[in-house]
Amino acid sequence: ELRAFELEDGTVAVRTPGGLDLRFSPSGELRRILIGGRSVMTGGWPVVAAQPFKLFEVETPSPPIVAATPTEARLTFAGTLVQGEQRATYSEVCTVAPDNRFTLRFDFAAATDLDLRMWRHYFFFPVASCAGATASDGTQTVTLPEQRSTSPLLPGSKQFSLSKDGLTIEIETSLPMSLVDHRQWGTEDYLLAGYPVSGKVTAGAAWTVEISVKVSE
Repeated sequence: ELRAFELEDGTVAVRTPGGLDLRFSPSGELRRILIGGRSVMTGGWPVVAAQPFKLFEVETPSPPIVAATPTEARLTFAGTLVQGEQRATYSEVCTVAPDNRFTLRFDFAAATDLDLRMWRHYFFFPVASCAGATASDGTQTVTLPEQRSTSPLLPGSKQFSLSKDGLTIEIETSLPMSLVDHRQWGTEDYLLAGYPVSGKVTAGAAWTVEISVKVSE
C-alpha cells in the first residue's frame, strides 16, 4: 500500500509497498531516503548561500498539502528562502509511485536581487556503503574509489546510476550534475551535484529544477 501521512512533529512521510521511505520537514526539506529501513542516500533539497557563505533559511512556509491514491502520493510545499535582505520564493511538488520512484519539482523565483555564493542541488552517497559501487552517467562508467580521490569521478550529465550488491539507484535531472569524492572537503561521501544559478541574479528571474529518482533492490 502506498501511504502518505504527517507525524506529530510535523514530518511528512511517504512509504511505498516496495519499502521506500521518504521523510520531509514541514517546509519541504527531504531529510531521509531509506529502502527497507536503511539509509541509501541523502539530499534533494538545495543548499543556498549568499556571499561570502551565509546560508538561506526558510521563512513562514505554507502548511504542506498531502494527498495519496493507490497509484500516486503527492506532497506540495511552498515558502520563501531568506538571507538578510535577499529573498527567493519556492514551490515544491514531490510525486511518489508504488514502484519506488519519486520526482522532485522545484519552481523558484528571485523576489529580490540575489548575490549567491552557491545554489546547489545534490545527493550524498556514503562512502561506507557505496565504495566499490559502479556509477555511470550513461556514457562513462567508474568504480567509486575506496581511497580518497581528488579527481572528478563523472562530468556533468542529466543521467546517473549507481549499483552495488543488488541495490540500484537511477537519477534523471533537468540540469547537469557531476560526481566527485567529497572526502576532499571533509565528509565521508560521494557528491552528485548541479548548480542551476550562481553569482548575481536579478529580481524577477525564475527557474525550475526537476529530479527523478528510482531505487530498486
